[in-house]
Amino acid sequence: MKQRSRQLNDEDILLIEDNKLWLIVKTKTFLVKDFLTALPSHLGIHDENKMAWLKDGIECKLLAPKYDWQSGKIRIKVEFIPDEMEKDIESQQNMNGAIDSSLDDIRQRSTT
Repeated sequence: MKQRSRQLNDEDILLIEDNKLWLIVKTKTFLVKDFLTALPSHLGIHDENKMAWLKDGIECKLLAPKYDWQSGKIRIKVEFIPDEMEKDIESQQNMNGAIDSSLDDIRQRSTT
């Protein structure tokens, strides 16, 4: 099954319960923007040109299969990958909801 992920926004809050993993931000909960602010210092990046990788991005060109070269920027962001089990449960709930909704439609039509 392909994992779906989502790019996190600066105001999203993360919780890391295992304090052995508090490498960059030294608290249990933190904003994504606080993580991105602390990251350069943790990595020893103090050069503004290198900071561009995390802020506005740096100019580049992308060549992808079936496409021509495309100009743009590349930027480092934080991505969240949900646990498979939670996705399966959510998918099942969505599917059950769709089935229930369809059954409700059929029931309503049969009583009118």
